Amino acid sequence: METTTSAQLVLSSQHIDVDDLVEQVADFALSPPSWDDAVAEHQTEANVLRAVQWLHTRHPEELKNHLDQPDTSIMDVAARNGYVSVVQFLHEHRTEGCSIRAMNKAAKYGHLEIVKFLHKNRTEGCTYEAIDEASSNGHLEIVRYLVEQVNAPYSQYAVEWAASRGHLDVLQYFHEHVPSVGDKWTSTVLTNAAYFGQVSVVEWLLQHRSDGSPSEAVESAVSGGQVDVLKYLLMNTDAECGNNAIETAAKAEDLEFVRYLHEKRGVQCTIDALNSAAMSGHLDIVRYLHENRSEASTGPLVQCLSHGVGCDAQDEGCTTSAIDMAAANNYLDVVQYLHENGYKATTYAMDEAAAQGHLDVVRFLHENRSEGCTTNAMAKAAENHHLDVVKYLHEHRTEGCTTAAMDAAYDDLDMLRFLHENRKEGCTEALVGNIIPSDELSTLQYVHEHKVAQIHSSALILAAEYGSQDVLAYLYEQCLSTEVAEEPKIVLTAIETAAMNGHEAILEYFDAKKTDPAQVYTTKAMDKVAEEGNLDILKYLHFHGHAGCTTSAMDKAAANGHLMVVRFLHEYRSEGCTTTAIDQAAANGHTDVVQFLLENRTEGYTSNAITAAKKNEHEEIVVLLPEQREP
Repeated sequence: METTTSAQLVLSSQHIDVDDLVEQVADFALSPPSWDDAVAEHQTEANVLRAVQWLHTRHPEELKNHLDQPDTSIMDVAARNGYVSVVQFLHEHRTEGCSIRAMNKAAKYGHLEIVKFLHKNRTEGCTYEAIDEASSNGHLEIVRYLVEQVNAPYSQYAVEWAASRGHLDVLQYFHEHVPSVGDKWTSTVLTNAAYFGQVSVVEWLLQHRSDGSPSEAVESAVSGGQVDVLKYLLMNTDAECGNNAIETAAKAEDLEFVRYLHEKRGVQCTIDALNSAAMSGHLDIVRYLHENRSEASTGPLVQCLSHGVGCDAQDEGCTTSAIDMAAANNYLDVVQYLHENGYKATTYAMDEAAAQGHLDVVRFLHENRSEGCTTNAMAKAAENHHLDVVKYLHEHRTEGCTTAAMDAAYDDLDMLRFLHENRKEGCTEALVGNIIPSDELSTLQYVHEHKVAQIHSSALILAAEYGSQDVLAYLYEQCLSTEVAEEPKIVLTAIETAAMNGHEAILEYFDAKKTDPAQVYTTKAMDKVAEEGNLDILKYLHFHGHAGCTTSAMDKAAANGHLMVVRFLHEYRSEGCTTTAIDQAAANGHTDVVQFLLENRTEGYTSNAITAAKKNEHEEIVVLLPEQREP
């Protein structure tokens, strides 16, 4: 029978889960809070407070060092994140304070309680950013507090940004209660609201302010593609608009508004608008614009040039963009309508339809039009895995393709097989270079067995770089056995490459392939692996007889602060280091490495160590370094 302790009874009476408490205590003991916990993203307020309290009690100097850095001030971060308890704790127990960023960010992110606390208890204050950002984000109560209680400054962005984001209540507050904001109201407030589609703000501004004109707002609404704002302005004010307004309506799929603009406001139905409607697949709008279009539009030339296709300058009403872009976007009904009504196209239409896999469009263009395509059609269709399109082009077109088609089929065996068996263009070395990083073993086997492309020894090194074990084994055993026998250095380079990229499985493979277990692979890998701090690979190389380490290994590991690597090299290797190890570790602030080397190595250091440590303000290292230097 288990004995219940008094502690368990107390915890039970407080409805505390003992097992859960034990788990939390154990977790805390094994992983105490760190500085990273205090400033990390997505931490809860409770966790941040715990970290700060722990650091304050157990490691006050570490906390001070971080708090002295303005870019990582915990109070600034806590204020930004809305952690009231953390801000209060730091204010009451620490002396480092915060910066103006604290109130600025608290205001920006809507933390009114923190704004009030900082104003009542701190002296850092804020800048224009506080009200400007609070206005932009619609935090009216914070704006009110900063204006009325803090007397904080603000700029024209306060009202401009509020208008852009539709915060009408903020604008009304400034208009009704802050006379001093008068010089901040400019026409930009209205044009911003129009550009970003804030209809209610535009309506209110036109009724209560005189800082901008409806015509200016129309221009901004057209630029921003805001059809609802455009509707309001044209139906409720005397604003004029240009022909580009109808393009905005066409893009918005609003046929009735297109009709209104043309029939009630006299706006011309331009080719630009028709191109936009065709590109988006709006057949009813395309039909209306075609039936009512202005033949004198200068839009086609601009639209054609915008994506690199031509236009017959003698035909003022022409456009190739309409069919080209409708085909590219798979709007067959639009393509058919435009074809029936005499519109022109270019090879871009079939090229892009093929690239996107739109077989029905490709078929229609082939059967009904004469522009044809280029070699890009099949190449891009192959790259995008559209085998049905590739087959159709092969059977019905004569343009063919280039080596780019097969090069792009590295991850599509069916495509590769079809191209190899039916086309004569072939491929380049890029095919194998594409296969290996993708780890496409079946494709590689097909290439080798059917002699699709020549496989060079560089492929083995590339496979080692990417860690493609199955591909590497196939290359080594089936494709490159002769090359490897003639040039053993290929294997050494592959091993070195695998080690530098951390692929232990590749190293194991090559070790298993040794004809003599006593064989030693001599490479430059250990130095590089030590420099990068990859202890697991370093251990593997050492314990499996890979020679090649020099003093550079420990020197560079020390310089980069890799203490565990330095320790391993000291305990298991005999190469040692040079004075560069401590010199560079000291310069880079790696106190633990410097201390280990001083206690365990005899190479010493030069005057550069102290000089660099002082220059970089690593005082804790300066204290460790006596005047004695080189042995």
